Amino acid sequence: MLVSALAAAAVLSCASAPPPLTAEEYLQRGMAHLEMSEVDQSWGLNLTPAQFERAYADFNRAIQQDPALAAAYALRGWIYQRDGELNLAMADFNRAIQLGSDFASPYLGRGAVYTGRREFERALEEIAVAMRRNPHHGSNYFWRAHAHLGRGDFAGAIADFTQVLRFNPNNANAHNWRGVAHFNRGELETAIADFTSAIRLDPDFWSAYGWRGDAFFNRGELENAIADFTQVIRLNPGFAWAHDMRGRAHHNRGDFEAAIADLTQAIQLNPDLVTAYNWRGDAFSHRGEFDRAIADFTQSIRLDPNNAWVFNSRGLAHFHRRDFNNAAIDFEAALRLDPNHPHARANLEDALRLR
Repeated sequence: MLVSALAAAAVLSCASAPPPLTAEEYLQRGMAHLEMSEVDQSWGLNLTPAQFERAYADFNRAIQQDPALAAAYALRGWIYQRDGELNLAMADFNRAIQLGSDFASPYLGRGAVYTGRREFERALEEIAVAMRRNPHHGSNYFWRAHAHLGRGDFAGAIADFTQVLRFNPNNANAHNWRGVAHFNRGELETAIADFTSAIRLDPDFWSAYGWRGDAFFNRGELENAIADFTQVIRLNPGFAWAHDMRGRAHHNRGDFEAAIADLTQAIQLNPDLVTAYNWRGDAFSHRGEFDRAIADFTQSIRLDPNNAWVFNSRGLAHFHRRDFNNAAIDFEAALRLDPNHPHARANLEDALRLR
């Protein structure tokens, strides 16, 4: 009786199990995990790693069910591209094309891979194919803009990011990257407007805060810069650059204690961050702590022995310690690296006169 009951339960269990999904259903479910926009096929904002993992698993199942489903290879390729697995991404995009895909996506994907490899001309060739196949796809313009940005064609990048925003005005990434292009052209006010739009659309967009903070820093708006770098640190506390930049802003406000604290944190997070040693060394010099300044400038020179500014700064620290011999050696090194250095020659004359 017990065996019969177990057998009956097994039959009922099998009968109630849902049938496996088709390849197309796995494909559609994977796309749903990515919250893909029907407007421009972009992914949703702030997707979690779990969402990407579930999408990746569904695209794998779709391929297992139908090894000739080109769209599944293309979409899996985009996940590889996002994760920096450029060779795997290229293999999937190539496979999608070999299967006769008529879609723009795998060609665009190859353009994205070439952009990641900094092969910008090849990227533009692939993106041109994608655009011929689908001239009304915002992502084509997005990736072409990135290739232009990589080539230093900031005007071309701005034009393409603007086109992306015509397709989807709520694309925070496009606002951010158009701001980057404006930043690189020195158009800081326009850049700040774009970064602000990106932050309004995605209040946790930490890199937009970082770029806007850098723009404020370059405009001398140090309080605004500090506020933005603080947001970056809140959202991404392990990002050494944000501590470095906030330290520079404190330094330029004359708050050397706060600057040293931030720059020390930056160095702890990235011991090879040469700029943090430079700025902390300068902060120590302003506080009259010349031994500590010399130690920081020495570490900076170890990491980058071709910076005339640092040799001159270390020379000044030696000079203030009345070590005129080592000061002269550093000023001479600065002049070898930059014969037109604005201060090193006069500093050298003073050191030679006093030693």
